Amino acid sequence: MNLLFKIFAILAFCMSGFALWQQKSVRSSIIDVLKSEPEALSEITIQGFERMRKKSIEEGKAAQQKKIMEKKSDLEQSMSTPYIGKKDAPVTIVEFMDFRCGYCRSAAENLSEFLKKHPDVRINIRFLPILGDESAKIAAYALIANKKGKFAEFYKKMMQSVFPDEVAAVSILESLNIKTKTGLAAKQKEEVMKAILSDSQLAQELDISATPSFVVGDEVVVGAQMSDLEEALTRLKEKQATASSKDIG
Repeated sequence: MNLLFKIFAILAFCMSGFALWQQKSVRSSIIDVLKSEPEALSEITIQGFERMRKKSIEEGKAAQQKKIMEKKSDLEQSMSTPYIGKKDAPVTIVEFMDFRCGYCRSAAENLSEFLKKHPDVRINIRFLPILGDESAKIAAYALIANKKGKFAEFYKKMMQSVFPDEVAAVSILESLNIKTKTGLAAKQKEEVMKAILSDSQLAQELDISATPSFVVGDEVVVGAQMSDLEEALTRLKEKQATASSKDIG
């Protein structure tokens, strides 16, 4: 007889009346099964924990989706947010990234091809400098480049740099004819550091703590796998098509 069936058969019998549990013979039957075949209890425990784990993941995902929808306007603001792709693309994906993150750099190698394949998509860049002060400084220089309308050039060169550090960032800005040692640059740097803090706070509110993380519609894709990003984009477009057909109807 299947081990679980034995246990559940005995428990079902017990549940037919709590008083039955008071019968010594019933308690002994359950105890005997567990003693002779203890793996049955392990199997029950593992299945129980797996159900709890799945439920926790589902509840966490639902809560995160709710937060994303609440912060949708903050995520997709386009007036000052740096981006890659076409400015007027109708579909927006948001990437939280760190220039010194190896996975972000790996993703960047494939994002240009991704955007060629999907010209209707733009990727807004938000900064989550999880690797420390150096990462925050590079992000600040990136935003200074963005203010000069040269973020895409800075992004490409920074992702291709051998040593992604502050020295490389300053060198890239200078190659783009952006001065970094003037009083105006210092003031800009102070302003953009506030913007980086705002991005980090937004990530925290959305329970995003890893880079790269892509917000696609109401879901988050973590990591550099383009196949995962492709699948999320497909789901987003399907949802948008469904919503559009309902509006027309």
